[in-house]
Amino acid sequence: MGSNSTSKIMSIKEALAQVFRERFAENPEATSITFSLRDLGKGVLRDPDGLKRELDRIQKALEPDFAYHFLQRDSISGTADVDNRRPSSVVEGVKIIIDNKTKLDDYLLRPESAKNLYFDAVKSRLYIKGTEIKIAKFRDQYHALRIIFEDPTEVGKNWFFSELVERIDPHKPNEKTYYNAVHQVRLKAKSEGFKDFFITTKQSVQINPKYLS
Repeated sequence: MGSNSTSKIMSIKEALAQVFRERFAENPEATSITFSLRDLGKGVLRDPDGLKRELDRIQKALEPDFAYHFLQRDSISGTADVDNRRPSSVVEGVKIIIDNKTKLDDYLLRPESAKNLYFDAVKSRLYIKGTEIKIAKFRDQYHALRIIFEDPTEVGKNWFFSELVERIDPHKPNEKTYYNAVHQVRLKAKSEGFKDFFITTKQSVQINPKYLS
């Protein structure tokens, strides 16, 4: 599959679904497929941790009929990380092993969280009971919402700001940044009539359960 087929911005789940369908269409009898990270598009390339979390969710939902591992090559990069260490290998692709394609199709087609409450990371819009709230893309508010809504099963949980930091950028451990970001989202929701959208403490944030139903 060429890069043009995934040139539009898609969620990680959508990008994986497209690659899976194309690979299995090429070889319907296959029980394993491999693909490059570039096949998933630029959005996924910028979020390798998000890709791993999505693959882990699929594996957990479909086990023992699904497994994956990353394909790596030796690194020749001279660029050091924040600890001044040079990576010995880099991830180039993924190998998927699947014993039940029907289960995989059912999972990928499963509807996401109810459409009266969701965050569209492509458009950078928060939707509450049909009301659209604009969020500045790739800013702190965007990343906080992206993580909170990333997994439909975790949307309603109590999120510690330390956990948001860990998932967004553990090298910049500033919990106050995301406390302030959540506060700004709360003000935007309040201006649209949802004054109690977030339940917050100094350490955590949770969506008011009444908006989850």
